[in-house]
Amino acid sequence: MKLKKSQQDILAGGVLLLFSIGYLALSCSIKLTYIDQIVGSRKFPQICGIIMAFLAILLIAGGIRGNRAVTDEERKQTADAEDMVAQAKKVKDASTEKTSMVGFYKTILVLVSYAIFIWLLDKIGFTIAAGLYLFSQMWLMAGKKSEAKSLIFYALLSAAFAIGIYLLFYKGFSLILPKASWF
Repeated sequence: MKLKKSQQDILAGGVLLLFSIGYLALSCSIKLTYIDQIVGSRKFPQICGIIMAFLAILLIAGGIRGNRAVTDEERKQTADAEDMVAQAKKVKDASTEKTSMVGFYKTILVLVSYAIFIWLLDKIGFTIAAGLYLFSQMWLMAGKKSEAKSLIFYALLSAAFAIGIYLLFYKGFSLILPKASWF
């Protein structure tokens, strides 16, 4: 049974809301250190959890709004348009299925690269792991634009952002980030 877009939004929003509630609960278990007087180690994960919950609620609300019953008059007006859309959809389904599979594989690759990033944090340190993670995400999201010139740009940009994030958190917020085990 294929779900309508509004039903998919409600389902995805519900899953995201449950995930964000669990994330918030887990973020409360982060131990605070003596450095955590102004900005604690919990603050950023809690802000992210609250934003995720808010976005999940918006997604659910949009799905509910889209799922409202359509009046009989609106159904009569849109019946002809739906027939034309159904015919066009049959033609488009073949290309859409291929695109959705590519999106599915990209999503899996994003999750795998994130898992590798978490695994590498204590092995090679935050800065290098973040640089590799950012590079992999840029490369994945770029699609077919993986020319040598683009890859060099992605490498430079990911290194700059990784160093910038490290300096912001280490120097600016005085938070200790994971270092490599061989340091």
